[in-house]
Amino acid sequence: MLVSILKFTHVPGPCRVCIVTLAASHPLVADGKTVARVDFQVTEKVNRLDNKVIGKGKRGAQWLQESSPLCRVTCTDNTEFTIYSCIKGKLVEVNENLINSPQLLIEKPSSEGYIAIVLPKFGESDKEMARLLSKQQYQDALERREREGTSAVREREEGQSCSKMEEESTSSADPRKDQAGEGKDSDDEPEQKRAKLEVTDKGQLSS
Repeated sequence: MLVSILKFTHVPGPCRVCIVTLAASHPLVADGKTVARVDFQVTEKVNRLDNKVIGKGKRGAQWLQESSPLCRVTCTDNTEFTIYSCIKGKLVEVNENLINSPQLLIEKPSSEGYIAIVLPKFGESDKEMARLLSKQQYQDALERREREGTSAVREREEGQSCSKMEEESTSSADPRKDQAGEGKDSDDEPEQKRAKLEVTDKGQLSS
């Protein structure tokens, strides 16, 4: 879910802007990554730092779709993450402080480590916010996902335990039973052969 990646702070008022930050469940925050670099050059031709807006209407702003990348984050362990907008609107600004202080993303994700400010299209702000989760809904979703994950791990462990018990049960079968069975078949063999022999009228044996 995209909401597990980013968090939006809706600033009420006539502007209705959204502040885009990392959510607590994002691997960068949850795993305590160390950020080496934040790059706003998202494609060969698009650099979010080139975004320039004019006036109240934010003319000249770069237009964002839900899947538009805002920046790329590289960690000291060489893992990389692309941070997407997840919301449609005009890009008002990106946090240039992340260039010189990239660890703010992790240390202060909800304040100084914000990623960008986005202005949803006029008349669509309420619609955009309605499709997102509230803080309480987000917390409930995280708890539910954690419970489901714990349950899945428990089921997998129980399945592995049962499988191991079956293997041990098979390998510990008493080999003496097989040997006794083989011996019995061997003892019965001459008796079976004798049963096949018949005495002919001439006193000869034939099989």
